[in-house]
Amino acid sequence: MADRTRTKSRPTPTKVKSGPAPARGRQKRAPAAGKPDRAAAGRPAGTPKSERTRQLLIRAAICSLADFGFAETTMSRIATLAGVSAGHRQYHFPDPLDLFRAVVDTIHERWRRATTEALEARGPVRARVEALFELSFANIGTPDHMAMLELKMAMRGRPDLKRAIGPSIRAYEAEADEFCLKVFADTGLGSADLLAIRAIHSAVLRGLAIEQIDAPREIPRERIRDLFTAMALSRAGRRK
Repeated sequence: MADRTRTKSRPTPTKVKSGPAPARGRQKRAPAAGKPDRAAAGRPAGTPKSERTRQLLIRAAICSLADFGFAETTMSRIATLAGVSAGHRQYHFPDPLDLFRAVVDTIHERWRRATTEALEARGPVRARVEALFELSFANIGTPDHMAMLELKMAMRGRPDLKRAIGPSIRAYEAEADEFCLKVFADTGLGSADLLAIRAIHSAVLRGLAIEQIDAPREIPRERIRDLFTAMALSRAGRRK
């Protein structure tokens, strides 16, 4: 009877799909001839599985920032949301600041791609201004937008965070300024006017996003778009 009890209490080995293997009780097997010892070298960066895990962590960090805010975004929560072990999180992003930098770069790349696709086709000035606003309105309240707002606000009290992501943010803003000057070069507006209009556009969108947190309400998208378009075109008309 005692023997049967011991047999039942002994756990049946299960196949581990992810996470580090237990350190104790594991019998190390020699690697096959011609193959690297992954237990010693770790998973090489850039493999499909490794990149997938990295992207899961970045996506989870964005969702956590958007849903819980920067103060409540811990590395433990990110790993849980991503469905990966703490060890895998540590492997891909040993320093949390590296993860936040990857978040900023990922969001900027998505915005860069979307803006280029929407505006590089050119067309009439009015169509380009309206396309820019439609793209911007669609972004308000998205996880990407809210996550970026959280990180920017958090930089005020976190000098280390500012040092980590500040250069990426400034580089993207400079690139966005250059893109604006290029796309709207035929409006007759000078650089100072175009950049001022872009600054107003960005401030309006940030304000609307913050307002939606406190008191969500329907945004008069068409009215705001038409007023802004009229302002931009009127300014351009006076300069021609």
